[in-house]
Formats: sequence, C-alpha cells, structure tokens
Amino acid sequence: MPMNYSQIRADLKALIEQIRANKAIHREFGQPNLTMKVRWDLIALKEEATRLCCLRAHLRGKIHLSNKYRTRKGMQDPMTRDEQLGYVTNLLHQYELPATVAEQAVAA
Repeated sequence: MPMNYSQIRADLKALIEQIRANKAIHREFGQPNLTMKVRWDLIALKEEATRLCCLRAHLRGKIHLSNKYRTRKGMQDPMTRDEQLGYVTNLLHQYELPATVAEQAVAA
C-alpha cells in the first residue's frame, strides 16, 4: 500500500509549529492568555504528533513507543507492533495514495 510520505511530513511539521506556538503562550510573562483550553489543546496536539510519529515508525517496521510512556491515564507499558497498528489504523487510510497515483508512480 503506497503512502503519501510528503503529506505525513508536512502535517507533522505543521503540528510542530502549532505546538511551538502553544508553548510560547506558556512562556509569556504572567501568562495572561493561559487557559485550560490552551493546555488541553497542547495535550491534543502532542497526541496527534505522537500518532503521526507512530505511523512513520510503523511504515519503517519499527515501534515508536518502545519504552514506558505517559498518557492521560498514567504510565503505559511499551507498545507491540499489533497495538501500534491499531493506534494508527485510521491514519493508514487517511494517508494512503489513491490507486491511480500509485499506478502512475510504478509506471514511471
């Protein structure tokens, strides 16, 4: 299944920029704009970035979360390949290239 790697990289880069902008709010003097929504947005952005990194690792045959990691639910055990596949299944379909584009790439 051919994947759109350039779109994955672009989306990850955009997420990184959003995370940096969100963290800048945390560093403001006196933090006048820091609300719980900003904190929750940061957590959601980090989770989405982790999901994209897991997708990239899965496509390379690796495991991104191979050590214990922290989630909202507390410390989690390392992921297996099957758990990682379940974690990124919806992204696999989102970044899959259409059949016509894949056929053109093979023909070229």
